[in-house]
Amino acid sequence: MQLRSPYYWMHTVKSPMYVLEGEFGNWQGAVEVMARQNSNPNVSFIKVPNHDHFTVIAPLVELLAAQIVESKIRITEKALKALR
Repeated sequence: MQLRSPYYWMHTVKSPMYVLEGEFGNWQGAVEVMARQNSNPNVSFIKVPNHDHFTVIAPLVELLAAQIVESKIRITEKALKALR
């Protein structure tokens, strides 16, 4: 579990990293706990509205894949709110 949790290694991140979680996550409060413990400016925590831990995956992958193809990765609040 430690290998999969950013909580244990976020202090080592050297490039921008986003932890994206549906607002109805599988463990309520996880994003907030990690965000409070985080002191690394390279790590950002974002809750995606209207999704849970699992329903956010497919639409988020589609959004990011399209942005990667265009070489324009921008994670914005507007784009995340539009995820279906």
